[in-house]
Amino acid sequence: MSAGGHLNAAGPLHAVRPLHAAVLGAGTMGTGIAQLLLQAGASVSLIDPAEAALKRARLSLLNLFERLHAKGRLAEEPGSLLSRLRLGRDHDLMRGAHWVLEAAPEDLDLKRDLFAAAARVEPAAKLATNTSTLSVTSIAAACPDPGKVIGLHFFNPPGLMRLVEVIPGVRTAPELVPAAVDLVRRLGREPVVAKDAPGFIVNRLARPFYLEAMRLHGEGLPVAAVDAALRGAGFRMGPFELLDLIGIDVNLAASESVYRAFYEEPRFRPHPLQRAMVEAGLLGRKTGRGFYPYDDSGDEARATVAAGSGGSGPGDDGPPPVPFGAASGSSAGPVFHVVGDGSVAAALREALPTTADPATADLVLDARLDAAPGDGVTPRAVLTWGRSAASAGEKLGFSLVPRPGGGTLSIELMAAGALPGEQPTAAVEAARDALEAAGVAVVVLPDVPGGAAFRVVARLCDEAVRALAEGLATAAELDLAMRLGVNYPAGPLEWGEALGLRDVHSALRSLQQETSDTRFAPHPRLARPAAPGAHGSTRGAMEAEET
Repeated sequence: MSAGGHLNAAGPLHAVRPLHAAVLGAGTMGTGIAQLLLQAGASVSLIDPAEAALKRARLSLLNLFERLHAKGRLAEEPGSLLSRLRLGRDHDLMRGAHWVLEAAPEDLDLKRDLFAAAARVEPAAKLATNTSTLSVTSIAAACPDPGKVIGLHFFNPPGLMRLVEVIPGVRTAPELVPAAVDLVRRLGREPVVAKDAPGFIVNRLARPFYLEAMRLHGEGLPVAAVDAALRGAGFRMGPFELLDLIGIDVNLAASESVYRAFYEEPRFRPHPLQRAMVEAGLLGRKTGRGFYPYDDSGDEARATVAAGSGGSGPGDDGPPPVPFGAASGSSAGPVFHVVGDGSVAAALREALPTTADPATADLVLDARLDAAPGDGVTPRAVLTWGRSAASAGEKLGFSLVPRPGGGTLSIELMAAGALPGEQPTAAVEAARDALEAAGVAVVVLPDVPGGAAFRVVARLCDEAVRALAEGLATAAELDLAMRLGVNYPAGPLEWGEALGLRDVHSALRSLQQETSDTRFAPHPRLARPAAPGAHGSTRGAMEAEET
């Protein structure tokens, strides 16, 4: 069932029929879900065993409704909204509820107990679990009628995040799925229906964003450099900035849950460094220190290591750099020659002043994936997707992931064989100066195969292809979920198409060969050409095969 595309605007639930909903858990998620229900016209019973949590929830809702009303964003009076809210510790408050929405901590036994109690108190109620990683089928097993149980995974904070994953379990009644989709739409959220598989869509497909970044850091790359590279590719925050914001412990728990659920599939393996940070109490903003230090306000307390660190010793690769324009005889600034076709070459030509004659260029950028060592003109750099600069036989390598929809270009530069902590070479400095003079952002890295941004984006794309092949959701739903659920600049499938899925496949295969790491082994469907008439795309061809 597809829930992609634009949805109808939400209307008050009482315009259709009076609705009574019970929310189990008065934490951040439960309070946010209660907010959406109240704003949609429902009466809500908010149930929690902790009296303090209930008081905090009511005060939080009151303050929020007053702010929204003062700004003209809430037509109903705050007092009127709260008059439909009942708070208590007694499960009897679930009596008469049409929906019971569970928002308790991620503990399977706890969730099973709550739903077993809900089934006893109100047998007619539809039951929805807000689990983010646990199996809906397993939670439903404790209920006399598992057909009444479905997953509704809201994102934090529910009042701002538009996505809700709708997850039917193995025994969920078919008619409950459209009922859940209708409820989500009436709350003003966008539903995406997915299979009951580990991590569902977002928590599964987002794993490479964090795990690959952790592995890059484990290979010696500074966290600030990795974050700069990913921001340069179009992400709003780098992976380490986001880990600090989410909570390193929260992210680790999700990673470990997905890893266990996939029977310890290597590509989902968490990194030991993250476990060490959790054990040390370095959990991010909430503890004042994670991958970055923070002050009492939660802002970064001091400057971090410069993102441009890396490279090898200065002046050890030949004569000093030639000043801008010296090759072309111009004083107007550097000019470039771009070799190759495809999305990377196109992005370079759009962003840079170019010349058709490589002999007059200050820097030649070879964007061919299959360029052989020495197969070109000098001075040059080679695109190191799936390779290190050293393995490509070059003194200087670069990697680039064009931003979806364009924008400022960001390039990663790597000197061949450069180790973490070494200073940039003269060639790197000259290339960086030329690119920055042309308005391109530059991040200097050690010589890591594939660079930083490409490794993350390619792994995201590959995981999305795997999910599509497994029938987790449609291509449109997978992309929509990642754009709305974690604010990615593009869905991983559409991003992969823009890069060229077959190029991504070739680069991942090259990464696997150079690193001998199976996590880079690409899914075979990345290499398949588009079928005629299948929406003109590789993902269209894959989707056509499934149907």
